[in-house]
Amino acid sequence: MKIHTFVIPAYNESPYLEQCIQSLRAQKHESQIIITTSTPNNYIKTLVDKYQLDYFINNSDEKGIASNWNFALSKSSTVLTTIAHQDDIYLPDFSEQIIKAYNANCKDWLIAFTGYKDLVGTAVRNISLNDIVKK
Repeated sequence: MKIHTFVIPAYNESPYLEQCIQSLRAQKHESQIIITTSTPNNYIKTLVDKYQLDYFINNSDEKGIASNWNFALSKSSTVLTTIAHQDDIYLPDFSEQIIKAYNANCKDWLIAFTGYKDLVGTAVRNISLNDIVKK
């Protein structure tokens, strides 16, 4: 039984979506991967079919990121769920490390923020205003 799910709330036709999916499939610890969207289109469906992912369409009248994220979270049935932004790339040990931390001492988590780095072009930006605020 899987303990962790990546949910990608895909929006429109992000040119980074496939790279995100590939980074999730390359995890050392295999996690379930789900794509949800409120903007269904052939581009997303093609990637869902290519990678054989679970796919859910949010037909709610409620609009906005909060509605989309809540819908995405509702489609996960595992203890741990990561909302993976469609333009994020995850290092191969992400799911392994998050599960390890959870099993070690964090079973009462409600939410966890993990470290990240921004890419500007092909260079890693080590500090940003968003990074400071989240820490």
